Amino acid sequence: MAQAKKFLQLLKTETKYEDEPNSILFLARYLLLIYIPYNLLLFVYALCKGFFFYSLIFILSAVMHSVMFSLSYKIRPRVFAFFVCMTTITSACILTYGFGWRCSFQNHIYIIFLFIWYDAMLSIRNKYMLSVLITTIIGVLSVLTPFGGTILNPETIEYKLVVFFNILIFSLGLSIVAYIYCTQYVDIERNLRIYNKKLKLMSETDTLTKLMNRRFAEHELMTFDEKNNNGFISIALGDIDFFKNINDTYGHECGDYVLYTLSAMFKKHMAEQGFVCRWGGEEFLFVYEGKNGDDARIELENLRKEIETFPFDYEGNAFNVHMTFGLEEYSNKIGHVKTIESADKKLYLGKESGRNCVVY
Repeated sequence: MAQAKKFLQLLKTETKYEDEPNSILFLARYLLLIYIPYNLLLFVYALCKGFFFYSLIFILSAVMHSVMFSLSYKIRPRVFAFFVCMTTITSACILTYGFGWRCSFQNHIYIIFLFIWYDAMLSIRNKYMLSVLITTIIGVLSVLTPFGGTILNPETIEYKLVVFFNILIFSLGLSIVAYIYCTQYVDIERNLRIYNKKLKLMSETDTLTKLMNRRFAEHELMTFDEKNNNGFISIALGDIDFFKNINDTYGHECGDYVLYTLSAMFKKHMAEQGFVCRWGGEEFLFVYEGKNGDDARIELENLRKEIETFPFDYEGNAFNVHMTFGLEEYSNKIGHVKTIESADKKLYLGKESGRNCVVY
């Protein structure tokens, strides 16, 4: 099991060239894994039957594929893929012409079609041109090779085994291309989903406090407007009192410490009650779901007292922090924008009336 895992890791060793695709490299290696033993077996068969010229073609193909497999860890994937395609097409043409169309050696050329279109880095124009070239090769080969002719006796088991073996290898090649393409597609789709989630989270998260930002809150509040909410929702705006004095007295890094510390308290306080976000600067938005204005006021009073008594300490400097809150109960009739405006006005009243209070 350990050896098999090590071998699979070897097959998936990436190229050292960052501008080259790994996918085409892995695909070519997997294909060579079936082509090398395939050519060796047919070499033994051709040698035993006295087909010395074709036995030479088989052994040369096996040797060249083995050498290319080894070189795939050193040369550019595009160069590697080119030689794999060239040797496959060349040997398939010679063997089809010699053994006849009915023996199905030409099937291996069809794999190259998929090989070309699988390459994500190859331009569409080049893919079309190469496809036309391969189609032309197949067309010329079909004209030069008698369609029903073969050097083998179609009635013998020998002929049927050769055809079966060629169809088997062709099917394995198709399966490998399909497997790698599908797994890569699934991996890409899964990674895109993960990256999109990360990007969405990054776009909706405040980098300093790790709270949700204003963009997230506005999106969530818009869904409240769109729904017919029968339950209670209360919205509050909270602002740190004299936050500028903290920055001026202890420095902006101390201000960041206060914001981060308070945010951790807000998260704990709002757990299973709704959500909190950084609305802007030292201002925070609290959304209480399932609580009317009176209930939300009690919760905010508890939070205000917790903040008031919390022992802030930054580099040996002990100080206290206060916050003022403006609270308004939400309803679909007025919407979230008007609710926040009302909460903001009450926050302003709280500032005017001495700060460190909850106004509802």
